[in-house]
Amino acid sequence: MRYLDGHCDVLYKMWRDPEMSFYGENSSLDVTFNYLCDSDIWFQTFAVYVPTGVPYVERFHTALTQIDLF
Repeated sequence: MRYLDGHCDVLYKMWRDPEMSFYGENSSLDVTFNYLCDSDIWFQTFAVYVPTGVPYVERFHTALTQIDLF
């Protein structure tokens, strides 16, 4: 059976901790490139989450930064 995953907080976790890697062999992320290649997930959506603690004027930039991490 193939799966669709409509939410993934990888971008937020990578923004919060720049040492995390989506492509790393020993990554501590729940979803990684290797995991997706080896799983039955057919479609993965990566959510962009900006915490409310980020000042309003920095929120758009924070969202773009998370997208750039990917």
